[in-house]
Amino acid sequence: MTIREAKQTDVIRLVEIVRSSPEAGNWSAGEIESSLAEPLRRCLVAVAEEEERVLGFVLVQCAVSGEAEILTVAVDPVARRRGVARRLLWGVLEAMPGRVWLEVRRSNTAAQRLYQQLGFVESGLRRNYYSSPTEDAVVMQFTDSK
Repeated sequence: MTIREAKQTDVIRLVEIVRSSPEAGNWSAGEIESSLAEPLRRCLVAVAEEEERVLGFVLVQCAVSGEAEILTVAVDPVARRRGVARRLLWGVLEAMPGRVWLEVRRSNTAAQRLYQQLGFVESGLRRNYYSSPTEDAVVMQFTDSK
């Protein structure tokens, strides 16, 4: 598996992954496409080398030097439990030193465990942050100590 920057030609595949991953949010093709063109955002994709097929992606907002916010992480359901999300997140942490923030559904304990294993710590709660269904978000942060 390799990690690379997303390309405009990846948009259709990224939308397929989002549609099969309701926990990742409801990003439209237009929103993903405009995010790829947005200079303050980065999108990394995990690609299966043998198939050259995108397995998952992470979209990150980098508005302030030394800080980034993970907007969404999504992995194709058939590629889950193979370390794809972990590799994508390490790609973000290596490429963007400093502080990285994210929100995660309170009920998504598997994702919270992964984030904690990578060094994220809980730093707050956003009440009723998510809709469909309404749910609180746990705010987590990673701080690079370098």
